[in-house]
Amino acid sequence: MTTIKNLPPQTPNISGKLAVIPIVIIILVVFFFIFSPFKTIESGNVGIKITLGKYDNEELYPGLHFKIPLIEQIKVVDVKVHTINYKGNQDRPDKEGLIEKPAINVLDERGLPVRIELTVQYRLIPDQASETIQEWGWNWEDKMINPAIRDVVRDIIGQYPAELLPIKRQEIGVKIEEGIKKSIKTISKGKVEVVGVQLRDIKLPPRIAQKIEEVQIAKQEAEKMKYVEERAKKEQEVKKIQAETQKIQKVIAAEAEAEKKIKEAEGIAKARVLEAKATAEANKLISSSIDDKVLKWKSLEVQEKLMKALKENKNNNIFLNAPSGNLHYWLNKK
Repeated sequence: MTTIKNLPPQTPNISGKLAVIPIVIIILVVFFFIFSPFKTIESGNVGIKITLGKYDNEELYPGLHFKIPLIEQIKVVDVKVHTINYKGNQDRPDKEGLIEKPAINVLDERGLPVRIELTVQYRLIPDQASETIQEWGWNWEDKMINPAIRDVVRDIIGQYPAELLPIKRQEIGVKIEEGIKKSIKTISKGKVEVVGVQLRDIKLPPRIAQKIEEVQIAKQEAEKMKYVEERAKKEQEVKKIQAETQKIQKVIAAEAEAEKKIKEAEGIAKARVLEAKATAEANKLISSSIDDKVLKWKSLEVQEKLMKALKENKNNNIFLNAPSGNLHYWLNKK
């Protein structure tokens, strides 16, 4: 006969279940960070939502956006102004918004090699980002922008001989800018805007550059000689004018001196005439005022003076002539 033992009731292993909870939480956290349902888009960018490989035509603008993990993803597109520098000989690592390319090698009108250094600034229109990526891919700049720039530069430089490129630089720069803007607008169907184009440098073949330099030196020497000749000519003209001026000044001074002497002579003559007239007028007045009584009175004055003189000078001979003309006598008083 089999004996059945009564076993004590078993309690559930609660401690083991509690140990699983942290593991689940960790898994959920890792899943959240890897497959986050949220995506933040910063200013200067737009987002493109991709659902199971299909691109959404509506761009997502800066802010926080929701996505379904493992089903939807959001890729960010930079719509700020980008810059391409064509300079030097080698490609350099791209920085954010800055692309470094070698200088553009093209041929001039006669097939001589010319290197063009150029800077182009452009930006993707924000509400056209999704269509652009769908049509051109994520490397749309290499497929669209770079070839268009090189084609325009090649076509325009090919219209000029190398020696005219430095002289026509401003004209060429305007043509390149207009050509690049038109070409990229056409290719991108208005989805890309060219902000600016700057022609940095035109590097010519050494022999052409040397020839241009020699021509410039010769031109400068010719201009220098012309300047020296013009300066010498002007100096001669100045000296001639100065001599004429001095001559005129001497003539004016001589005329002034002669005029002065004439006026002085006229003044002296007038003074003498006036003096003579005054003397004549005085004599006339004196003559008209003298009569016999005055003469007798004057005669008596003279005789009185003579008598006085005889007293003082007894040895002198004196001849007397009376004013009336009736008395003449000689005194010899010894």
